[in-house]
Amino acid sequence: MHIKELEKLFKTLGNKRRLRIIKLLLNDGEITVSDVASIIKLSLKATSKHLLNLFNAEIVEKEQRSKNVYYKIPKHLNQPIKDLISHIHHSHE
Repeated sequence: MHIKELEKLFKTLGNKRRLRIIKLLLNDGEITVSDVASIIKLSLKATSKHLLNLFNAEIVEKEQRSKNVYYKIPKHLNQPIKDLISHIHHSHE
């Protein structure tokens, strides 16, 4: 991974709302934008923007089903992201 890619990744992960979304996706598997917005108590517009940032950084995948867009963390990233979040959490205790 090049420095620019790492910079983009860490910038994307350096937002508390996006981290909450990631933790939610890790726990729930896949979820709609409106459900994410409701759970984290954020507007649909702001939630969509955060999910787009995560999508552009290739941290989440999205799938259109009927009227809803479902987001999830790709299977190959589940464990690395869990490990990273766990490491960050334990280093701040």
